[in-house]
Amino acid sequence: MNLKRLRNLLELFINELFYIIDLLLALILNYSLDLLYSKVFKVEKQEEALRKTRWDIMILLDACRYDIFYQIFVSEYRHILKSMRCKYVLKPVISFATNTYDWFKKLLSMRDWRDTVYLCPTPILFAKHNRRLRPIPLDRFGKVIHLWKRAWNHKLRTIHPLRVYLAYKLHRGKYKGHKVIVHFLQPHYPYLTRDFGYKDKEELFWPHVRARVIPISEVKEAYKENLRIVLKYVLEIIRSTRGRIILTSDHGEAFLDLGFIVDHSSHIRVPSLVVVPFLYVEHL
Repeated sequence: MNLKRLRNLLELFINELFYIIDLLLALILNYSLDLLYSKVFKVEKQEEALRKTRWDIMILLDACRYDIFYQIFVSEYRHILKSMRCKYVLKPVISFATNTYDWFKKLLSMRDWRDTVYLCPTPILFAKHNRRLRPIPLDRFGKVIHLWKRAWNHKLRTIHPLRVYLAYKLHRGKYKGHKVIVHFLQPHYPYLTRDFGYKDKEELFWPHVRARVIPISEVKEAYKENLRIVLKYVLEIIRSTRGRIILTSDHGEAFLDLGFIVDHSSHIRVPSLVVVPFLYVEHL
């Protein structure tokens, strides 16, 4: 057995070990964490917010933390909503999950979605590349537009939010009377304004962040720039849409806030992974 194969097997073993440890810790801690959020801090569950809010358009930002969203929205974008004569309510909610796959499993179990068109930008929901996951039953939606098949930018290793916005403009008119879920991949990695040199290999990028090879401050700044870029297109949707709009996220991003969780691969429901924005917007 050569050295490279031995190293790969060792990395695989370590990854599997950390995965098992993470699941065990999640099993022990998550019930108490959810009680803390709801009973002590009185933060509403995302499921409750969705059930009681009437909406026509749901804008889903991928991996969007509440604290960073609040900081940027209040300082840079709130005045634009006011200039458009929109009323809005922004609050934190506790997400269903710490990753996109589990989030959609929960979402689809909530109600009948045949009245909804979903603009799908990510192949992770089909999960053929991951032996732990089974494809999500997206056929429960009335219509799924597979943006990841036609709009993927191989240079950026993601779908630029402009392409998602243009798809919304195209399909919104075709499906009048339907709800629409507009799923943007930002502010999730990879970052549009900064190439850290790892191409699309997220499994290499985050371990180097954890090891402080890449400064976490630089990663956060790139994340904020992703958020600023996607919010420009969010505002365009709000500007051009007469209806009830909500914006939320599937999960957050840890950024080593607790010293050991760096991204959103953990199942432990720490605040940086599950406290996400819930913004309601309606034109006056």
